[in-house]
Amino acid sequence: MIVNQNVLDVFASFFLVVSYAVQLCNIHYSGALGYWLCLALYSEFFASYGMYGSRVNIAAIAVERYLKVVHSVWAKTKLRPWMIYSAIAFSWLLAPVVETPALLRTSGVKDGVCYDYQMDRPKDLLIGYLIWYAFSFYIIIFAIFIFCYGRILVAIRRPAKVMAAHSAAGPNASQNQQSNQIQTNVIKTMILVSALYVICHLLQFFLYVDLIVRPTLHGGSLYAASRFIQFLYVTANPFIYAVKFDPVKKILRGMIPSRMAVWFNHAMSRVTSTGNRTTSAPNDQELGDMRA
Repeated sequence: MIVNQNVLDVFASFFLVVSYAVQLCNIHYSGALGYWLCLALYSEFFASYGMYGSRVNIAAIAVERYLKVVHSVWAKTKLRPWMIYSAIAFSWLLAPVVETPALLRTSGVKDGVCYDYQMDRPKDLLIGYLIWYAFSFYIIIFAIFIFCYGRILVAIRRPAKVMAAHSAAGPNASQNQQSNQIQTNVIKTMILVSALYVICHLLQFFLYVDLIVRPTLHGGSLYAASRFIQFLYVTANPFIYAVKFDPVKKILRGMIPSRMAVWFNHAMSRVTSTGNRTTSAPNDQELGDMRA
């Protein structure tokens, strides 16, 4: 599911760049081809798909972590791979089902200009959509984060000493310790990503609440700022995983040429080291390796 999260974020980031590149080209849209280009490229059609899926998937990851840590016995016996695959499929299918009808109804081409989400928007329908959006993609997801990761932190701290004693006495102490470190790393990374989600979507949540209370008020520059912060969160997510999540770092190391590996390892050690904010140049041994 974490791989799916990265795929969704990269997918949304790519089509976000495509959408704004098309908007800068000032294309004259006409006919059926112009209409579909307006929907597919000018509007944030596919970027919205990725962002919807990313929000659903990050909540599903929180639930999955909660079940595996807090209810580990139940998860081992009841949590099946098809459940995980169903959650992944749902994260990709939700946006087309929800977003496509709204886009088709409120978008179109007039005098060669593409209007996305701007045409024929009844006030009652708009208010209903805003209430559903704010409740589903902020309040519910925020509650999931608080409940799941709160219970996870309590479950990890409470039996820490008992688990350490059993691990030290057993023959697989090093494997248990490594497994616990990987699990802790995943949880810390997901807590960071979840906290950023809450922060980066907070401004848009308040603007939507304001529009629900006062439908005639337009967000203006504040709305543009909220969208920018949202997009910044989506585009930053893959880099957060690359820096903080050890399995992703291992994959990236394998993709980087050998002469770049020393520089990459040095940069990662500087970023991930705790309490050390000073910078240092590569030592003589590292420079010799790179020259070789």
